[in-house]
Amino acid sequence: MRCMITAALLAICAAAISLASAQSTPATPKLPDGWVAGLDKEVDGVKPLCMSLWDGPAPGQVLDAKPETDNNTRIYGVSIPGVIVYLPPKDKLAASGGACVIACMGGSYDHLTRLVGADNTVPLLVPKGIAVVSLKYRLKPVSKDVEADAVTDGRRAVRFVRTHAREWGIDPAKVGMMGWSAGGNLILSLSTHLEKDGVGDPKAKDPVERESCRPDFVTLLSPWPNGKKIEAYPASKEGKGMPPAFIGCAKDDTTAPFVFAQAIAADWEKMGGKVDFMSADNGGHGAFELLTGTAKNWPDQWLPWMEKIGMWKKP
Repeated sequence: MRCMITAALLAICAAAISLASAQSTPATPKLPDGWVAGLDKEVDGVKPLCMSLWDGPAPGQVLDAKPETDNNTRIYGVSIPGVIVYLPPKDKLAASGGACVIACMGGSYDHLTRLVGADNTVPLLVPKGIAVVSLKYRLKPVSKDVEADAVTDGRRAVRFVRTHAREWGIDPAKVGMMGWSAGGNLILSLSTHLEKDGVGDPKAKDPVERESCRPDFVTLLSPWPNGKKIEAYPASKEGKGMPPAFIGCAKDDTTAPFVFAQAIAADWEKMGGKVDFMSADNGGHGAFELLTGTAKNWPDQWLPWMEKIGMWKKP
């Protein structure tokens, strides 16, 4: 009789554990059919996962928007935020420390440049054991408050990666962001407007919202001010303070002025943040493009910086 009771109790416990696991497992929604075909194409042999960030409409999402368009180099009209996930083999990812870079493409918030392959970061970083998650954030004119919507999508992406970290082999304490131009503006705005240090809500029904949205490191390349002054992006020393930052800018960049990048670094350091600043004498706004920029060698400085801050080691 005792054995029967014990077996029954074990069965109940197993069912409860199974139910709890099911409730805590995040949704893995796919991007709808017809929303930019070809996003799942392989890049240097790495076939990505294409996923929506929300299992349903995003906060403030325009529901009657037309599908976005793609001219093979730029995507326009994004209304459904998503991610394209490129993962190294799990053994290489583990050997390098399990870091993940959420790559945010530029495009003045009205288009995304080279979303597939995350502007050439996939062939650069994945062989080094670093996961790359390309963020497909919302754009104008569909969005009526595009910087706010893009930041909402960025926060969700950080939480989303942390929720899937164990499944993908990523260290949830090594989730960073990298952005060019408007992508840098998104990251700057997110990092300087962390609600209560970006902590998640442990009571949230959505398991993604239980995670922190604070990036563990950021990389700002030719960071665009979006017509605002540095005062619009106040650094903070509260909570964990500002994450370590790698900032790159060309002295002759008229779109993302060099003095604005310097001001970011000064504010960050004033609040105790660690900053590695790389300047280029010329090359303008495209100086830090990986294949053609005058400062295309920036990874030679960035990878040692990643080692220095404890986010990566050579596998």
